[in-house]
Amino acid sequence: MVFMNWFKKKPVRVYEAPARKRPPTAQESAMTVKADPKRLTPAIEADIREQITSLPDIPENERAFVIEQAVESIRSGGNLHRLCWALNEAGVEPIRAKYLAHNIDRKIETYIKIERYISLGIVKATWRYSGAPCFLVTENNEYDYSIDDPHKEAHGKEYDVRRGLKIAGEFTHPGIKWACKCVPKPIIPGFDD
Repeated sequence: MVFMNWFKKKPVRVYEAPARKRPPTAQESAMTVKADPKRLTPAIEADIREQITSLPDIPENERAFVIEQAVESIRSGGNLHRLCWALNEAGVEPIRAKYLAHNIDRKIETYIKIERYISLGIVKATWRYSGAPCFLVTENNEYDYSIDDPHKEAHGKEYDVRRGLKIAGEFTHPGIKWACKCVPKPIIPGFDD
């Protein structure tokens, strides 16, 4: 009888969106932006898998669940609440889950922007430093500012969107590095050049 618990199935975890305190007004409903599921390409899904697999915070047996929820959160327009919920379900502390969810979402949105720029024929952009420091929060809740100075120096530099800007010996894009708050400013051919 001791072995009976070995074969029990895990309960199915279902995300439930937080309840609204009141129904949306006509103005709020009119301003809703619907997410385009086509923007989540196989390359971006592969990057989500790679990011989540590389996180030491998530137990190996929970990674498939978190990946599935991350893909669904991006499909629904960047639902950070869903991604935080999945990370919490996987055993990540709430404050760390918020940090991870925000950075995963920001990186994915950057990849989506890059693909959109290229599809529109925009191949040049300018690196914009946000003014807020780019720093990492380590697992021990320590701050690492090593990427901040190179990102400050990159401010205003023009780069090829298809390749990125070479910073500290590697090509990268604004918002790709963990905790990077920089943004690209696209250069529209015939208008900005």
